Amino acid sequence: MGERSWLEDASRRLRAHFASERSVTLYAALTSHLLDAATGGVIFLAGVSAAQVAQQALHIGSATPFLPRAIGAAAVGCSSAAALHFASIPREIYGELAVQSQKPAGEWHWPQLLGGSTAASPSTASQIRRKVTQRWEDLANAPYPVYMLMGLLCFKLLGGRMNALAPSPFANLGAFHLKKASLPATVDYATTVERGIIQEFGRLYGCHTCGVKQGVRYHADHMPPKLYVLGSCGALLVARRTDERFLRRFTGRKTSFRFYPQCEPCSNQQGSVVKQWKATRRMHLLSLRAYHATGLWLVLLCTGGLYVGGSNFHETSEVTATTSTTDDSGDTAGAFTSSDFALLLSLRERERKLRRERDRANDAAQIVAIDKQLDAISECKAAVKVDIKRQNAK
Repeated sequence: MGERSWLEDASRRLRAHFASERSVTLYAALTSHLLDAATGGVIFLAGVSAAQVAQQALHIGSATPFLPRAIGAAAVGCSSAAALHFASIPREIYGELAVQSQKPAGEWHWPQLLGGSTAASPSTASQIRRKVTQRWEDLANAPYPVYMLMGLLCFKLLGGRMNALAPSPFANLGAFHLKKASLPATVDYATTVERGIIQEFGRLYGCHTCGVKQGVRYHADHMPPKLYVLGSCGALLVARRTDERFLRRFTGRKTSFRFYPQCEPCSNQQGSVVKQWKATRRMHLLSLRAYHATGLWLVLLCTGGLYVGGSNFHETSEVTATTSTTDDSGDTAGAFTSSDFALLLSLRERERKLRRERDRANDAAQIVAIDKQLDAISECKAAVKVDIKRQNAK
């Protein structure tokens, strides 16, 4: 009887803990961070995928000298900056929609102060355009060089290579080739043991051309390809053709062969491509690796406490606490609801936009009008913070 009473008491306390205001606020903050991270991951993936499509259009493959590495580095840096700078937009829009849906009749007309219209709530599309425009205007003040360096570092730590973001050529090493997933080779075909090892390499690391890891058989692909057929000139070994170049003859360097895992569809396509001397490349947009999640991890690091000077993450991420405090700018940084947070965030964004307009304004009358709007926004922020304190006191 006593043990049952103890279990019921523990269960009741556990339910009360998970239903407490602090726990609910923590869950809301965690959800917002995960939403930001997912958005950042999608933005980064879209950026590097666009770079791959562009390289395909420009006939650039992963084995092309210099260019794929330069384009890949630029794509990673720009995509990282975009992921960190624009990741919180969906959460902010959701928060504003929640505010609009919960606003009682006769309450303050916030849209007018936020630069909108009181006649009707803006559509989601117009809100997205407004948010993106505001963030784009703020980009000049953001620490985007730091964002780019962080993205490049995270990309490398996750095992990424810059030329892996380019399409894979069939006549050379693919974007997913790894020397540790290959075997030394001669001009002869692979033995039974070598084919078995290559099969395991394929299951672990994927096809070196398209990156597929499951559901296919892998062949031991000779790299460079053994044979090209050049019209009526007969067959020439690729290695011999490469070794006949002046620089190779001068240095005495000979081409070495290796076996790489290649899936059966790529192997079949490679045969026809190589025989016809076609510079064909294969895209691999759906073959994802850990480094494709660079944007997700960057956002998680920033929302998790990694501070970057000038970053908007500590301003746009919800901060949870059990008591209300005031920061240097006079804004409340405490426990409040998502709708209150979205409202304060919108007021701050409107305030920043007005301050930028004031800095560019030359007309005295325009400056006076902007100052009046700034004063009105300050009063509204103060009223919202009073409401937050009243809610926390309950």
